[in-house]
Amino acid sequence: KHVMCEKPMAHNTEDAQKVLMGVYAKFAEDPFTSRMSNVWMQNTDVECMTPSAGIPNGGHRSDIWGLQASADVSFSDIYRAWNNNYETIDRANQVIKGIKESSISSNAEMQHMLGEAYCLKAYRYWLLVNFWGDVPYFDVPAVFGEELDKAKTDKNIIYSKLIQELVEVEGNMKFSDISTGGVERMNRDYALGLISKLALFRAGYGMTSDGQMKRADEYLDVASNSELAVTYTDNSGVQQTARTYMDYYKLAKNYAEKLISLKPRALRTDFAGIFKDQCTYKVVNNSDILFEVAFVESFGGDVGWCIGVPNTGSCKNGTTTAQVFLNPIYYMSFADNDIRRDATCARYSILNDTISALGNVTSLSPGKWNRAWATKSLGSSSSKGTGINWPLMRYSEVLLMLAEAENEINGPTDAAKSALKLVRERAFNSSPTITNDVTNYIDSVSVSKELFFKAIVNERAWEFGGEGLRRFDLIRWNNYGEIINKVVVDLNNWAISTDSLLLNTVKTTYPDAEKF
Repeated sequence: KHVMCEKPMAHNTEDAQKVLMGVYAKFAEDPFTSRMSNVWMQNTDVECMTPSAGIPNGGHRSDIWGLQASADVSFSDIYRAWNNNYETIDRANQVIKGIKESSISSNAEMQHMLGEAYCLKAYRYWLLVNFWGDVPYFDVPAVFGEELDKAKTDKNIIYSKLIQELVEVEGNMKFSDISTGGVERMNRDYALGLISKLALFRAGYGMTSDGQMKRADEYLDVASNSELAVTYTDNSGVQQTARTYMDYYKLAKNYAEKLISLKPRALRTDFAGIFKDQCTYKVVNNSDILFEVAFVESFGGDVGWCIGVPNTGSCKNGTTTAQVFLNPIYYMSFADNDIRRDATCARYSILNDTISALGNVTSLSPGKWNRAWATKSLGSSSSKGTGINWPLMRYSEVLLMLAEAENEINGPTDAAKSALKLVRERAFNSSPTITNDVTNYIDSVSVSKELFFKAIVNERAWEFGGEGLRRFDLIRWNNYGEIINKVVVDLNNWAISTDSLLLNTVKTTYPDAEKF
């Protein structure tokens, strides 16, 4: 049992911003900068690394990568991550209460900050329920003397509450190119995308208390329980209430379309440049990234430290302790003309400030980030605190969420195909066979709802490799076991081990090996 002191609430814009910055500050602590954002997001067909501890209770975070977290009951990293989320949520609730009680709560800046607080709260609950399942839910800040050993709330009720709150505030938020914080603070672009994302998770599968994978409709009274419903006005001006999982697909589609309609943008053609901008400290608003966690050099951020291209030996911008790698089968799944492959999968490392080729595909690291590119002098002895930002959502994800939701509702319609096409056109913009890679490919996967869904599953892998999205997606689709088993079979079939065959040898030996 714990108690928490009641903290003073903000009643003006200056105080509100100070408390709000305290919410963002929790993102600069270790439980988020490495653990929950990327290191714990492994064990997928995309991101994976062999556990170094080898067995449960090894006292190392890699036990979690090996799905052995249940044996690590005393592992302090898990405890700190739990606390980090709830402390962040409590701070967000303080901002919400303070703004609502303020005499100037209708002020435009206060309303925008209220939206920020709801977004921050929603994202942290998204982490909690995906790591832990059903968890205690707090919609008001803790007060002195309160016992916080609260009963768990079903994850689907939590999703519904979060979505409803965001639906009610997103219209008063500013878009990233208007907000002074840009994409480094929660904005309307991200809020709309987050509503769509949470709706897909609400529509999807999750593990129940008895260990079964079910949608909410299969074990909860979605028809009459108001806590499982969300009321919103659709893009045609008609009030809707989402109750069933199919209703939530419609909600997801609605808010993806709303963002695309209100703030359309072209996907930038230089895919690798999106992430190189982060490594060179360039923040671009109203573009591909909707929100990225802002890190300050030397005061937070493990991007380029535990995730990214390995830098070893003596390097002017410091070295890494690479803890996130990519599945070799994932690399081989890309089409040769897909520009995302070499931007995502680094077949090289940096040794003494010199590029060193790997020669094989068993030590692939996420190539989207590299501390060697940093334009600030990090120093040869630097490690963490690179100041490189971390993306939470990109515009391409909104397009693929639209394609997924539309396919679930109506099958592979022109709307679904068009959204997928925009993503693939960027991926193959330099391809001499772009018609075959884009138009013909989309036509070939659009013959059925099931085949188009598989294409979405694959496209999200190719588009977001290394960004820590895959694990939770596989769970909500309820195909985690199927996908992982396929990876094991493929690895065996391709004879890839720690002493792997060279990539060219593998392709020559197994030219017909099945891709994703």
